[in-house]
Amino acid sequence: MRNTEAVEGLVVFTGHDTKVMRNSEPPKYKHSKLDKITNNTIKIVLTVQILMSLLGGIIGYVMLTREWKK
Repeated sequence: MRNTEAVEGLVVFTGHDTKVMRNSEPPKYKHSKLDKITNNTIKIVLTVQILMSLLGGIIGYVMLTREWKK
């Protein structure tokens, strides 16, 4: 191509379905069964901890306000 005056070409296929465009997409991550179980368990533990903290705070507040009234 260095010693030619002109180059002719034909674009056959363009768009989002080309090999280059498909490889540029972020990869889809696969999660194992153990990953899913672990994630759900962590969500449950976190939810229970938040609920226990709220309940403990409410009970502590009620007990303190009762002491102040005496």
